[in-house]
Amino acid sequence: MDQRIQVLTAIKKFMVTRPDSPAKRRAQAFVDLIEQNPDMCWDDLAEEFRNNYSAAFDEIIPALTGLDDPLVTYNLVRLANPDSVKEVLALKQVAESVDSYKHQVSLRAMAKTRSEELLPVIKGKADLPNSLRVSLGLSKSNAPAAKLEMKRKIKPESA
Repeated sequence: MDQRIQVLTAIKKFMVTRPDSPAKRRAQAFVDLIEQNPDMCWDDLAEEFRNNYSAAFDEIIPALTGLDDPLVTYNLVRLANPDSVKEVLALKQVAESVDSYKHQVSLRAMAKTRSEELLPVIKGKADLPNSLRVSLGLSKSNAPAAKLEMKRKIKPESA
């Protein structure tokens, strides 16, 4: 699915659940901007959002993180402002909730920020892929090997 359509659909679906408020109206204005400017890229949208629509943060960001799409999540991480407490808190919630294998690129990008808020959360995830564990200076895990062994035990032998 086209990422723009996926993002717009998620925001609209999320906004239906929200009561009317100035923030919701601001979020709708941001949706209108996206719809009217199909050539705007993630970087331009992030700058526009930060400059003119930040009041809609709680209407927009949860809708996007709720997609659980690795590319959307990576773009959110890549464009997050590490000096913004609100944005770092949102990244922390993402780090706590995402599947480490599915979102390992985003987790690696978060780890590179060396944020005191994010590193402990990422390092504390039990299911980190070995490539991410190594890049964080942690010892390798036997988790994938254990999963493979479990699959072998469950799978019936061929006759």
